[in-house]
Amino acid sequence: MYEEFDGPTRTKIVRDADGIARVLSHADRHVATAAATPQLAANDYLSRYGHLPGLKQQLLKNLTGSIVQDPTGAPVDYRFLRYVRRIAALSR
Repeated sequence: MYEEFDGPTRTKIVRDADGIARVLSHADRHVATAAATPQLAANDYLSRYGHLPGLKQQLLKNLTGSIVQDPTGAPVDYRFLRYVRRIAALSR
């Protein structure tokens, strides 16, 4: 593992031996967003900092879109996986 620092964003990037970013650490500050949902907050974060680990912005443009169930000829892009959290109720 090795570290590098991105001055413009004040972000420390920890990379593994293969150069893959494993941690982004923002120097002594929190990253604020006005997003209303966790997915929108992640979308906002990735649009601002996704380039640091090497994500291409064109692959992130459909993050909030629905997942296609059948294979298509479309190019690769990333989507959020949505799931419904179910809480088990116990009764006596």
